[in-house]
Amino acid sequence: MGKSIKKLDKSMIQLLILVIVALVVALGLIPFIFFSHLDVVLGWLLGSLIEIICFVTILKSSSSMAKVAKGGNAAVAGLSILWYFLRILLYAAGLVIGALCTFKSAEWFGGFDYFNFWAVFASYMPLPIVLLITGLIFNKKKTEKLRADDLSDNNE
Repeated sequence: MGKSIKKLDKSMIQLLILVIVALVVALGLIPFIFFSHLDVVLGWLLGSLIEIICFVTILKSSSSMAKVAKGGNAAVAGLSILWYFLRILLYAAGLVIGALCTFKSAEWFGGFDYFNFWAVFASYMPLPIVLLITGLIFNKKKTEKLRADDLSDNNE
């Protein structure tokens, strides 16, 4: 298993970590079900799904911009703008759904409270944390490799 993970590129490792964090926290939230708070678990899962979809759109946007930089079709850059607005709409939709279910469910939906606003909001937090930590780890490895290359060049 470790060898197959080493074969993955940086973005796939980040995606894998996001999925693992989403599932582990969802499992940790299962006791809320026994206290009649299924909305917390479902809110976390909704937010995590949106977060993972948004991360994939970041990857798509990055690859389309890389194609433009390599001399590809400039119309592809418009696709990255589309991905950007899709991310914002997804994040907003998740928060609006969570807010309506948490704060207005009794008045507007007859008690439809299956998504918790705070759980949706909290589930958006692992993405920047995972990107920061993995970025630091990968940059540290890259820096160590460059230093090792410099030392080997100086010894020759």
